[in-house]
Amino acid sequence: MTERYNVRLALLAPLVASGLALSGCMGSPTYGTDKTAGEQLAGDISGAFSFAPKRKEQIDYKPRPTLVKPAPGQKEALPAPQDSIETASAEWPESPEQRRARLRADATAHQNDPAYQSE
Repeated sequence: MTERYNVRLALLAPLVASGLALSGCMGSPTYGTDKTAGEQLAGDISGAFSFAPKRKEQIDYKPRPTLVKPAPGQKEALPAPQDSIETASAEWPESPEQRRARLRADATAHQNDPAYQSE
């Protein structure tokens, strides 16, 4: 009888220890709401089926300020627009748009070729 007790204890002790260890992992994250995920879900569901009128605070909208425009006579002092990437840098042999068009045309031309591999 003592032997059976020891065997049961040997089998149940790791289960109890692992259960206690895993119970520390059961805390739900709050996602910054100071409520667990279960509480938040219950509140959302009960709020969706609530018959009480929803009283929300009115938002005090303020008009946007006007755009900042150059002063009269200062338009001539504005910097010129930048050149395109192709002409501004020699490291760009083709523009991204040209490369995309070239690759798309190449893929379309080889769409029935099972051995085709794009570059």
